[in-house]
Amino acid sequence: MDRRLRQHARRHEAVRRFQELPGYGWIRSVSFYAYVDTPWRFISKEALWKYCGIGLERRHSGKGPMRVGVVKRANPRLKATVLGGAKTAIQQGKNVFAELYRQWIQEGEISVPNARRNVARSQVATLWGMWKNGSVYDPAWVAGGRAVGAGCVLRG
Repeated sequence: MDRRLRQHARRHEAVRRFQELPGYGWIRSVSFYAYVDTPWRFISKEALWKYCGIGLERRHSGKGPMRVGVVKRANPRLKATVLGGAKTAIQQGKNVFAELYRQWIQEGEISVPNARRNVARSQVATLWGMWKNGSVYDPAWVAGGRAVGAGCVLRG
């Protein structure tokens, strides 16, 4: 069964390219591919992040203060896939995602779970871009100014 699944996964070029990303082997690559289905479903990376369960949403009750938090309703398997990919990339070290994570933690203004979610956001945005334009993984996209995770850094 395992061999047949791998053979089926190799038929999809996007799945093969996803495996270049640190933290993503063939199982996570296939899972992301299957759950997301097509990159054109999402108008923005923020919409994709919400679908994956790692995006932010603003909530308020009546005239109370606005609160920002992680989306509560999401596919738990997809969320586990992308957070697992982030965790693995961080543990592997010596990659751009692990460097970003260490940098966010050393700044001291961001908690460990939030830094991990930021890594997951960077990875998902990178996968989404690779899928949309048919390109291969390039670490410079991620390191080039933290552009993929910009505007979505949870502090505190």
